[in-house]
Amino acid sequence: TKDQVNTLYNTAKKNGTYTLVANWKYVEEIQAVVDKIKAIGTVEYTNSCKTKIETAEAAYDALSGTYKNIIPEYYEILTKARADYDRAGLVNDLIDAITPFEITAECKDKIDAARKAYDESSEFVQSIVPNYNDLTKKEVEYANAYNTIQLINAIGTVKYPDSEEKINAARDAYDDLTDEEKDLVGFKNLSTLAAAEGYFNSLKDNALADAVIEKINAIAPLEISDACKAKIDAARDAYDALTDDQKALVENDEDLTKAETDYAAAKPVVDLINAIGDIDGTDACKNAIDAARNAYNALDEDAKALVPADTLKELEDAEAAYKDLDDEADATNAKNLINAIGKVTYPGSKNAIDAARDAYDDLSK
Repeated sequence: TKDQVNTLYNTAKKNGTYTLVANWKYVEEIQAVVDKIKAIGTVEYTNSCKTKIETAEAAYDALSGTYKNIIPEYYEILTKARADYDRAGLVNDLIDAITPFEITAECKDKIDAARKAYDESSEFVQSIVPNYNDLTKKEVEYANAYNTIQLINAIGTVKYPDSEEKINAARDAYDDLTDEEKDLVGFKNLSTLAAAEGYFNSLKDNALADAVIEKINAIAPLEISDACKAKIDAARDAYDALTDDQKALVENDEDLTKAETDYAAAKPVVDLINAIGDIDGTDACKNAIDAARNAYNALDEDAKALVPADTLKELEDAEAAYKDLDDEADATNAKNLINAIGKVTYPGSKNAIDAARDAYDDLSK
């Protein structure tokens, strides 16, 4: 304002430097520069803000050095605006320069350079960097993809079961990636992981199948006992736990089925023989012996071989003992019928004699 000019003029005149503000025309030019600097406002990294800064700089540069000295505080505003804009531009350009975006040392250096430039900037400059989110996104994507590649490389020589944890860690890490991060991992690394998984699964299939083969082989000798039955059941449980592909590798699965079939057939026969008990000549005893014999005779030769020799002898002994009791009873009956003939008369004794003869003829030797 003119009052400010008059004050400035009087002060300058008193100090002997009044020529600096002696002409109102120049004061208006200085004010115009100040207005352009003020017009910059809050610095933004935009073309509009850049134009305002350049306009103010051009106006300020057009002033003579003498008049520039009059507005040092506005010069500081202008230089700070330029510095903040340029710094934001530098960080912005470093972020944009992270290309091609790939997992390489060169790309990582670019990310680190952009991060360093950002972190070393003032909070205000950080707030006006327009593409900062691109930097954080690339940092996260690079870190995730790089970590996954490291996990894949760490698998090394595939062994079973040692490699399972490493392979699973790499697969879980890969599956958790975004599509962009998976692209960074690349086809080659994914192929390495897939190959490791395939080979590991092959080793696993063979190892599990071999374990079942050994369990089946361990059943022998097949016999009717709790220990043998436990081996059969363990082999069956292990086999049933396999996948279809793994089952196809078990070459002796038919041996397991045969063992189960023969055991299932022979075990009830052994139980029937053991259930005969004492021989008492009753019909119940006879039925028990006959049931055991019929069941044994119905077995095929392999199943019969499972019936222990001493158990089979128990059946034979029971049969013989029962026969002895039966013979004794029949002989006693024949004796009684003979003794019952009594005094022979005709024709009254005919039936008694015939009954005694039939009973005698039916006896074994």
